Amino acid sequence: MIFHLIQPYGVSIAEPINVNWMQESGEFKALSYQAFNFARIVFDNAAAPNRQKKAVVVDLDETMLDNSAYAAWRIKNNIPFKQADWAR
Repeated sequence: MIFHLIQPYGVSIAEPINVNWMQESGEFKALSYQAFNFARIVFDNAAAPNRQKKAVVVDLDETMLDNSAYAAWRIKNNIPFKQADWAR
Protein backbone atom coordinates (compact mmCIF):
# COMPACT_ATOMS: atom_id res chain seq x y z
CA MET A 1 0.00 0.00 0.00
CA ILE A 2 1.30 3.44 -0.90
CA PHE A 3 0.44 6.15 1.59
CA HIS A 4 -0.44 9.55 0.21
CA LEU A 5 2.27 11.70 1.78
CA ILE A 6 1.76 15.38 1.10
CA GLN A 7 4.65 17.72 0.51
CA PRO A 8 4.21 21.14 2.16
CA TYR A 9 4.05 23.03 -1.17
CA GLY A 10 3.65 20.63 -4.04
CA VAL A 11 2.49 17.23 -5.10
CA SER A 12 2.54 14.10 -2.97
CA ILE A 13 5.55 11.81 -2.96
CA ALA A 14 3.48 8.90 -4.32
CA GLU A 15 1.71 10.83 -7.07
CA PRO A 16 4.23 10.18 -9.90
CA ILE A 17 4.01 6.44 -9.18
CA ASN A 18 0.23 6.57 -9.14
CA VAL A 19 0.00 8.45 -12.44
CA ASN A 20 2.51 6.17 -14.12
CA TRP A 21 0.57 3.10 -12.95
CA MET A 22 -2.70 4.51 -14.28
CA GLN A 23 -1.24 5.52 -17.65
CA GLU A 24 1.15 2.62 -18.32
CA SER A 25 0.08 -0.43 -16.33
CA GLY A 26 -1.49 -3.44 -17.97
CA GLU A 27 -2.87 -4.25 -14.55
CA PHE A 28 -4.86 -0.98 -14.44
CA LYS A 29 -6.28 -1.66 -17.90
CA ALA A 30 -7.21 -5.25 -16.98
CA LEU A 31 -8.85 -4.17 -13.72
CA SER A 32 -10.84 -1.52 -15.58
CA TYR A 33 -12.10 -4.06 -18.12
CA GLN A 34 -12.92 -6.48 -15.30
CA ALA A 35 -14.90 -3.86 -13.36
CA PHE A 36 -16.88 -2.70 -16.38
CA ASN A 37 -17.56 -6.25 -17.59
CA PHE A 38 -18.81 -7.25 -14.15
CA ALA A 39 -20.98 -4.12 -13.97
CA ARG A 40 -22.43 -5.01 -17.38
CA ILE A 41 -23.31 -8.53 -16.20
CA VAL A 42 -24.97 -7.17 -13.06
CA PHE A 43 -26.85 -4.54 -15.07
CA ASP A 44 -28.05 -7.06 -17.66
CA ASN A 45 -29.29 -9.41 -14.95
CA ALA A 46 -30.98 -6.77 -12.79
CA ALA A 47 -34.72 -6.48 -13.06
CA ALA A 48 -36.18 -3.03 -13.56
CA PRO A 49 -38.79 -2.32 -10.87
CA ASN A 50 -42.36 -1.81 -12.07
CA ARG A 51 -41.31 -1.87 -15.73
CA GLN A 52 -39.24 1.26 -15.30
CA LYS A 53 -36.11 1.79 -17.36
CA LYS A 54 -32.80 0.86 -15.78
CA ALA A 55 -30.12 3.52 -15.42
CA VAL A 56 -26.42 3.67 -14.67
CA VAL A 57 -25.04 6.41 -12.43
CA VAL A 58 -21.28 6.83 -12.21
CA ASP A 59 -18.74 9.25 -10.81
CA LEU A 60 -16.93 10.77 -13.79
CA ASP A 61 -13.61 11.54 -12.12
CA GLU A 62 -11.24 8.59 -12.75
CA THR A 63 -14.18 6.33 -13.57
CA MET A 64 -15.32 7.55 -16.96
CA LEU A 65 -12.83 10.39 -17.40
CA ASP A 66 -9.07 9.80 -17.45
CA ASN A 67 -7.75 12.84 -15.62
CA SER A 68 -4.20 11.49 -15.35
CA ALA A 69 -2.91 14.05 -17.88
CA TYR A 70 -3.95 16.80 -15.47
CA ALA A 71 -2.22 14.98 -12.62
CA ALA A 72 0.93 14.59 -14.75
CA TRP A 73 0.86 18.32 -15.55
CA ARG A 74 0.63 19.08 -11.83
CA ILE A 75 3.59 16.78 -11.09
CA LYS A 76 5.69 18.29 -13.87
CA ASN A 77 5.03 21.79 -12.52
CA ASN A 78 5.07 20.78 -8.80
CA ILE A 79 1.64 22.29 -8.31
CA PRO A 80 -0.81 20.94 -5.71
CA PHE A 81 -4.44 20.38 -6.69
CA LYS A 82 -6.41 23.60 -7.09
CA GLN A 83 -10.07 23.66 -8.01
CA ALA A 84 -9.48 26.72 -10.25
CA ASP A 85 -6.94 24.79 -12.39
CA TRP A 86 -9.34 21.88 -12.84
CA ALA A 87 -12.04 24.24 -14.15
CA ARG A 88 -9.87 25.35 -17.08
